[in-house]
Amino acid sequence: MGLKWKYSQLLASAGFDHSGGCPSIGQTFLCSAFPPQPQTAMRLRVKAKRWKKPVRVVTLHIFSDCKDRGNARAFGLGAYQALGLNRDRFQLGFAQLRSDMRLVSRPLLFAIFFFLLAWPVLAQVRTCEKRQLPVFVTEKDGNVVTNLTSADFKLKGHSASMSVVTLKHDERRHRVVIMLDVSGSMGGGVGSPLWPVVMALARHASNAGGENSDLAFVLFSDHVLETVGFSQGKVAIQRRLAEIAKDRALPEPGKANDSRIYDTLKEEALMLNDPASADSLLVITDGLDQGSKTRPDEILNLLSSSMIRVFTILADPIQGQPSSVGPDAFVRIVQRSGGKVFGPIGSNNAAFRKSAKMAEAQKMMEEQLGQFYRGILANDVLVIETPSVILKPEPVDLTLTDSARHEMKKLQIHFPHEIGPCPEIGSSRQKVE
Repeated sequence: MGLKWKYSQLLASAGFDHSGGCPSIGQTFLCSAFPPQPQTAMRLRVKAKRWKKPVRVVTLHIFSDCKDRGNARAFGLGAYQALGLNRDRFQLGFAQLRSDMRLVSRPLLFAIFFFLLAWPVLAQVRTCEKRQLPVFVTEKDGNVVTNLTSADFKLKGHSASMSVVTLKHDERRHRVVIMLDVSGSMGGGVGSPLWPVVMALARHASNAGGENSDLAFVLFSDHVLETVGFSQGKVAIQRRLAEIAKDRALPEPGKANDSRIYDTLKEEALMLNDPASADSLLVITDGLDQGSKTRPDEILNLLSSSMIRVFTILADPIQGQPSSVGPDAFVRIVQRSGGKVFGPIGSNNAAFRKSAKMAEAQKMMEEQLGQFYRGILANDVLVIETPSVILKPEPVDLTLTDSARHEMKKLQIHFPHEIGPCPEIGSSRQKVE
């Protein structure tokens, strides 16, 4: 039996041609006789929401007596097209559907329709069982290890079994948001001006990346003060940094609750459009959060779905005091997100003091920063598989095999320690770039 679909409402474009009598999708005709003389007709009003797309509402009329009785599969394809879905992504199981639909009861017919509508969700669920986990491994000196294979890793979920499918270089376009803290403590203590060091590190960061990366820039203290978007490009960021370096009003005078790092991290993570594990937040700060309403675990849960990573170039405002390295909570966010800490760097660092060793120290820091940026922009990804969809943040452990550790000593693995729900099926968020 052929089937005809008639649409009372179709929001956005669906690409149907009704002009020739029988409605068609490309060259697939839904009914060879138009208009049919229906013996019976059922109306089914369906609301279907594509993930991240507008809602489309269609009204379906099913006619039981089209003359062309061999179009069961066209019926299936038409359903997906009516809902604005990509039919090539799904395998439709209508080849065995009986052509004489008059033998099928009305309840069963309704069941078939709702199965059609649920099938894309089920297909998305299956794709979410494979995730890309960004990973890089460093030696004791910070150099990135490049000769590992998927066989060198062991993966374990806390409540679900997971397996490594493959290890490959991450060829996706990387986006990095450079976040510069301009709160009062970034100026350093009396007699140890830290700000020139901070600005030198920020300028260096603005030169990172190549053709396969995009940079954005954010200035913040107790709130986001300014943003230079990805579309404005690297040159605009470097120009703005040159202006900031000459601005005597920065860093801002110290005041209570003037360094809300966690709130800014949350805001920037939410502002990223289509976030993915190829995105990173690079925070240049002393790590001293003051006044944030956002809690560290809230940030980690937020990052777990997309697996955005947090990196930091840590400034040391009061040289020689261990507590000045920054709260453990901020460092924990960096490490558990799969990022890395560079520093802490103080005003007395040899690379920034005029001495006979200055050139040598600068060369060494240049090499170390190069390896640091390599972890951000040239990481690998582990394709992992889970037996079921992750519905809430799932802690994971990633270790190296004994043989890999035996060959290379004191290695450190950098990877997201929590994997959250797939972004397509998790709670929706407003994302603006």
